[in-house]
Amino acid sequence: MEDSSQYFIPSFIPEHASTEREKTQEGKYLESMAWETRDETSQFLGIQIQCQDGQTMSLTAAFFPYFQMFMRRKLILEMGVSKKIVTCSRHYLKLFLDGHEFYVEQGMSHNYVDVLMLRSKHKSRSEALQYVMKHIVQELISFCASSKGCLGVTLVLGVIQTCCVEMLIPSHLREAILIEELKSRFIGSIKDKLEDIQSDRFHLVKEEELFSYEHSWPSIEVHYNTRV
Repeated sequence: MEDSSQYFIPSFIPEHASTEREKTQEGKYLESMAWETRDETSQFLGIQIQCQDGQTMSLTAAFFPYFQMFMRRKLILEMGVSKKIVTCSRHYLKLFLDGHEFYVEQGMSHNYVDVLMLRSKHKSRSEALQYVMKHIVQELISFCASSKGCLGVTLVLGVIQTCCVEMLIPSHLREAILIEELKSRFIGSIKDKLEDIQSDRFHLVKEEELFSYEHSWPSIEVHYNTRV
């Protein structure tokens, strides 16, 4: 059995730390975050795992450090992953798995966890998505529902704006939208198109045109020096 005394256990952010103090702390650790395998052709993916109701639900201060230790032990002892490619920091867990590079990062508000991914060039987007969902997202959701997690907290998934992942924008500035809301907007766009199409022209409309939808993200105002 692995010597648990070798684990680095992150310290906790005080429950009542001020927003300004947390932003200062985030700026400090953000300096240590950088994509090591990035080049001009890199592709990115981001998933936000958040509490269903941010007003009445929250992840405890201990949740993320415990999840880090859970993942570290699982990866090293059960999956045979090298310790060298599993890095635990106070606010994030960095991993290299299946050719992908990951940052799993807790949000300052304790209401969400972001999974940031630079995907392998040898995997398709669908393969990369399937991998991150199985080995990171579902693991976090299951851990949250366990006795060591946050029983009673319901988690939902969102999509993070790609440029926020690529540029490692601080978590409180990242744009994300719930998957359910994306589905609703997609259905709404189809309904709008159908209403605009005259009945005698419906057979002329291409399927790709009808089911085409691209989400419009708001512009991001960045007030610090980013590494692009």
